[in-house]
Amino acid sequence: MHNLSKFTEFPILVTIRMRALSSWFGVLNFFIVLGLRLDSLVHGNWFIILLPLWIIDFFLIVDPVVYLALSLQHNLKCWSFFQFSYKILKVILTVVFKILIALRLEYDMHLELYQILTPLWILLGLLILDVSVLLFKSPPDKDLPLPNSRPMLQYTSLSRIDPAQNNNNDSNKT
Repeated sequence: MHNLSKFTEFPILVTIRMRALSSWFGVLNFFIVLGLRLDSLVHGNWFIILLPLWIIDFFLIVDPVVYLALSLQHNLKCWSFFQFSYKILKVILTVVFKILIALRLEYDMHLELYQILTPLWILLGLLILDVSVLLFKSPPDKDLPLPNSRPMLQYTSLSRIDPAQNNNNDSNKT
C-alpha cells in the first residue's frame, strides 16, 4: 500500500487555496450579475446569470473524479465507491435545484414551490447527516478541559469602574 500523502500533500494545500479563491470569486460574480439583472440593467437568460455557479459546480464534480482517478492509479484504498457517489450526488442535487430555479424564472413554468425546493431539502438532510456523522465519529479531545473544570476568567467590566476612581486618575494627570 502506498501512502496518500506522497503525491497529494502539496497539491491539496494549493487546491484548497485555489478552491476557496475561485469559489469566492464565482459567488462574487454571481451576486454582481444577479444585482444587475434584478435592477433591470442587464436583460439576460437566467441560465447565463447562474453561469458562475455552474462553473463552481463543474469543478466540484471534477475534483472527486480526479482524486478517485489518482487513488486508483496509485492503488490506494482511500475512498470507497459509496463516498465518491455520495459527493457526486450532493453536487447533482445542487445542479438540479439551480436548473429548476432557472426554468421557473426564465420560461415561467408552472412548477410548484415544493417541486423546486425538494432537491435543496434532500441536500440539507444529507449535510445534516454529514455533520452528525463527523461529530459523533470523532472522539473528544482529551487535552481540552471539561467546561466545569475551567477556572473563572477574571475581567473588569466597564460598568464596574468606579467614577470616583476615574476622576482621581484624571486629576492626577493635570
